[in-house]
Amino acid sequence: MSKYLVTMCYGKVCGSAPRKAVLISMADRANDDGSGVYVSKTRIAAETELSRATVITVTKELESEGILVAVGKRAGNHGYTVVYQMSIARISALPDAWPKCLNLDTYDEALGNEPEHVSPEVFEVSNHSTLEKVQVSKPTRSSVNAFDKNRPYRTLDNKPSDLKKASPPKRTSSFVRWEAQRERDPIKASALYAEADELAAREVSAR
Repeated sequence: MSKYLVTMCYGKVCGSAPRKAVLISMADRANDDGSGVYVSKTRIAAETELSRATVITVTKELESEGILVAVGKRAGNHGYTVVYQMSIARISALPDAWPKCLNLDTYDEALGNEPEHVSPEVFEVSNHSTLEKVQVSKPTRSSVNAFDKNRPYRTLDNKPSDLKKASPPKRTSSFVRWEAQRERDPIKASALYAEADELAAREVSAR
């Protein structure tokens, strides 16, 4: 378990709740350098209360963005589990989830204790690194409004994250065949095998 990586993932804008849940689940099993992540998609789905299909889709998205890198396979009770390396550099480059608060230790303590000369829209928070008082927007204890420019899943310049703009990973015959082997529904598995055969024919003709 890497508390360092788990804390880093919690503090970043990951693009969606499922993406953050999958990243945290993997970080909980990683070493501090991001290595040694091996856990089945079925177990991640059970622990995060996501569907297995969602976990697979999110994992492929994270792989296409370089946040996760498949480095091998590990034998398991039902075949094998993919071993991943988490890219600390890519995770660190993600936008901060809540950049407005400069000092998390004094954030909640300052609520309700605003000086009289400060307007209701702002209050002062101590920044211990510079020993200065900094005025930040006053938060509320209720749910964050969907149109609030300071909501956690917005970046500093108030623009939506570009994470969702990444193109979906290219489907190959080998990967689709692997999906078919893991699929429990015979009808879906048959459809995946047919898709894999079609992709294989296209790959051969493209050579």
